[in-house]
Amino acid sequence: MKNIKCFVCEKYNSEKFEEVENFVYKNGNPNEYANIEYSIPITFEQEPKFGEGKNSKDISQYPLEDVLDEFFIHVSDFFDELNTGKNNICYLELSGDLQNVLNFKNKIIGKRVFNKIKKDERRLIIK
Repeated sequence: MKNIKCFVCEKYNSEKFEEVENFVYKNGNPNEYANIEYSIPITFEQEPKFGEGKNSKDISQYPLEDVLDEFFIHVSDFFDELNTGKNNICYLELSGDLQNVLNFKNKIIGKRVFNKIKKDERRLIIK
């Protein structure tokens, strides 16, 4: 994953969301059983030469899953209307508690992320 950035998304132009920091939104209308979550819309480019998907309809499990685990966040929207498969640029919404979303934003946006595999061990690299 490279060229990881936040992007402006029409979804957040709603009373349901409140921007608490650039590109970080509070879901102002959670259902009664859910905790309040915070979301961040991101875009990134997959790197097929490193075993990642070849297009945006084929988003690779790794290194994305390791990023989610590292920052205790989850994918909350795949933006199907933007992930058309015409190129390898992917659009996702990631969500979690505020501190985890901010931690992700501060450590991953603008970076390149990949897995380094040594023997049977996979390690997440953030550069």
